[in-house]
Amino acid sequence: QPEGLQVIAQALEGMYGGEWNQEKVMEIGLNTLRLERQFNRESGFNKKDDRLPDFFYEETTPGRGTKFDLSDDELDMINA
Repeated sequence: QPEGLQVIAQALEGMYGGEWNQEKVMEIGLNTLRLERQFNRESGFNKKDDRLPDFFYEETTPGRGTKFDLSDDELDMINA
């Protein structure tokens, strides 16, 4: 959600100073996911272990009413 990234960027700017923007926040988030996935692979985990429980796809979030909607293929695209 772009508006969420902007809020996070503003919070980081307020906390740490410097210049923060949506792109920088997204880059840090994706890099974190890549590092986590690399750690998991090196620890013996595989794609099967990298799947979310069904309720993530079935239940809506309170307030927004959204569901997790990334496919397995999209999840696999985030790699180290």
